[in-house]
Amino acid sequence: MMRSYHFRAMNTGIEVVLGSERDEPELESRIKQGFARSEQRFSRFLVESELSWLNREAGKRCFISEAMFDVLSLSQHYMEVTEGAFNIFILRSLQLAGYDRSFEKLPQVAGAAGTAELEIHPVQHVRLQLDPVMKSVQIPADVAMDLGGIVKSWTAAQIASSLRKWWAMPQGLVNAGGDVAVWGGAAPDEPWRIGIAHPFGLLSEEEAVAELMTGAVATSSTLRRRWQGADGWRHHLIDPRTMRPSEASVVQCTVAGPNLLDCEVWAKVLCLRGLEEGAALLKRNAPDLEALLYTECGESYLIQACRPKLDLAWHGLKGVKTG
Repeated sequence: MMRSYHFRAMNTGIEVVLGSERDEPELESRIKQGFARSEQRFSRFLVESELSWLNREAGKRCFISEAMFDVLSLSQHYMEVTEGAFNIFILRSLQLAGYDRSFEKLPQVAGAAGTAELEIHPVQHVRLQLDPVMKSVQIPADVAMDLGGIVKSWTAAQIASSLRKWWAMPQGLVNAGGDVAVWGGAAPDEPWRIGIAHPFGLLSEEEAVAELMTGAVATSSTLRRRWQGADGWRHHLIDPRTMRPSEASVVQCTVAGPNLLDCEVWAKVLCLRGLEEGAALLKRNAPDLEALLYTECGESYLIQACRPKLDLAWHGLKGVKTG
């Protein structure tokens, strides 16, 4: 028997599907509480959040929660493994670009947001000073952190792990705004089918489908969170080299692999670095992952794993080039 829950949290739609014969009356509220705790701790839009406090205390050494230490340690890891393409120190550039409030509150008229000159100081070499013994961190005084993307996938992965291990759910899906973790198959011998909408709405709403029993899929796009500033359209994917919205040719990327955080981070990196540079970076540093990319001129490409660790099948890839 499949049970499904749908609600909004962390400024996105959440879907949870579980296969179990047991009735767990507290389960839905526990799942919602998990997402709510993450939002209260990590949101840059809440002045009382731990993240907002850390940004105000930049330059000082601060004791932090176990959850914050975990997320910041992972962030440090991904900044290193992506060779600086992924970066959490882009908050001020996001704000200067106009993304200074939750997305649904952004004005959608030209000139209403992002009229300030964008920050131009690169941050790809900035690093956290983490102390694992004291559970403390110090960030440089001249930067501020945004953890929105990685925290969404971290929360979804944490909840999926809890449902699988502690609640003993044999089958499940957790989808946090396109960050999807699955396990156990949709049925004992039937994989989960994760639909991927074409970025330009061509052919059908779900042109491509990724099939897998257990693993993760994440999608990033420069076409979703967009708004108009005084100088035209802007989006939320900031290139750490320029501190401006990326101008790379990739407009949407879906990554599949064993680990949801890997998928989310690398989907973003491929949008930031573009087809050739991004594909080379992925193959060099994350050979277990596969990526489906769409470019601004309407072409699509499938980058297949050099060292596959996932029972994964793609369907509906009409006209897709492989590499």
